Amino acid sequence: MSQSDIRPAASGAEIALLLSPSSARRAGLQPARWQALLEALPSSADKLWRRRAGEVAEDDLDAYVLLHWMRWNGGNLELTELGRNLVQLIDSRSGGRA
Repeated sequence: MSQSDIRPAASGAEIALLLSPSSARRAGLQPARWQALLEALPSSADKLWRRRAGEVAEDDLDAYVLLHWMRWNGGNLELTELGRNLVQLIDSRSGGRA
């Protein structure tokens, strides 16, 4: 998957739900841990795209799967649609990746 495969961002209502603190509680994560994962998601996604998932902490990968931001597809880890939307949202708020 390349960065050009990212779909358009979710609607405003969907984004509000995606970023809701309740998603951390549903996954059994502390809000600070959830926030740290959210902030690290673009970097982690970039490592996936470069086939360097081994550089992402195993605990983080497990949490991304638990949050439905990533999933296993065969033997490959990939972003879910939710994960792609979050990366696109974070990138748009921060001015994108270089």
